[in-house]
Amino acid sequence: MRKFKAYFQKLYSSFPMENILNYCVISMISIILIVAALALLRPINAEQYRLVTQYSKQATCPKTQKIAVQLQHQESIKRIEYLRLLRAYHFENSHVKKYPAVDIADPE
Repeated sequence: MRKFKAYFQKLYSSFPMENILNYCVISMISIILIVAALALLRPINAEQYRLVTQYSKQATCPKTQKIAVQLQHQESIKRIEYLRLLRAYHFENSHVKKYPAVDIADPE
C-alpha cells in the first residue's frame, strides 16, 4: 500500500493539477473554435438567399450589389460569404448620404 501511495504521489507531483486544468481549458476553447469554423462553412438558407437576390437588384449600394451578383453565380453560398455581404451592405448603407427630395421649381 505504501508503494502505491508513493507511486501515486510521484505521479501526482510530475503532473500538477494546474496543468491538467490548463489542458482542459485549451481543449474547450479549441472545440469552440472548431465548431464556429464549421458553422461558418455551412450553406445559407432560403431566406438568406432571398436577401442576396434582393441586394443584387438594388442600386443604392453599388459595391454591395456587385458582391451579391458574384455570390448569386456560385453554386452554394457559404455563411461566411453571406456575413461579408451583410457587413459590406451595412458599412455602405451607413456611409450613403441621403438627402430629402427637393422640388426643382422651389427657389432656395
